[in-house]
Amino acid sequence: MSTILRTQRVVGVCRNGCRAVDGSAAIHAIHRSGAMQLGGNQRPAHALLRTGIAAENRGNLMRLSFAASLALALLTPAAHAAEQLKDEAVTIGPWQVEATYKGQKFEHCVMSRETTDGMNVRFTRDADGLDLSMSSAKWKLGRGKSYPVELAAGTSVLKAEVAASGNGVSVPIKDDRFLKSLKLADSLEVRGEGSTIQVALDKSAAGLDRLESCYTKNLAPTETNPFVAPSKKP
Repeated sequence: MSTILRTQRVVGVCRNGCRAVDGSAAIHAIHRSGAMQLGGNQRPAHALLRTGIAAENRGNLMRLSFAASLALALLTPAAHAAEQLKDEAVTIGPWQVEATYKGQKFEHCVMSRETTDGMNVRFTRDADGLDLSMSSAKWKLGRGKSYPVELAAGTSVLKAEVAASGNGVSVPIKDDRFLKSLKLADSLEVRGEGSTIQVALDKSAAGLDRLESCYTKNLAPTETNPFVAPSKKP
């Protein structure tokens, strides 16, 4: 045999000393260590690697699917509550009338609208009577302060003090004559020392009537079935 074929190459294995290994024998040993025998239950190493990766991917997908299902389950009640609240509000022209509950206890009814310049106007009917409140993100009011105003609806004028809280003010409406004017007038003027605020009162008569019936209905519900929650629709 030629000198090249007879040459031995050394594969360094310095465990308990070094030894020379025949080239062909070393290659054969490396090949055998890289793959497992195909007999019995043994499979090639690369096949086992692919199987492991596939199993890990399946596990990741299952975890992602579980997380998505959990998130959906948590969000669904909130979305259902928001949809239910929207369904229970009654729209009359630009106004929305709805009953407000704290748990199963009725608190008050509200008629509200938002003006074109972003001001929120609310009429609230509760055990104390009717209350008018206005708020705007543009306002910077002193908390706990009060300001003198004139409320004008048609020919009726009501002088009052509005209580400020952050970016809103509120005033009780106790005058029956002025309340009737709110139903008949086209607009409400709130005259302060700095400026006059105008609020359109279109459909206010129907809205205020519905607000009063909302309060009466929810204050003494007619439902007698203790196993069914009372209707909160105004």
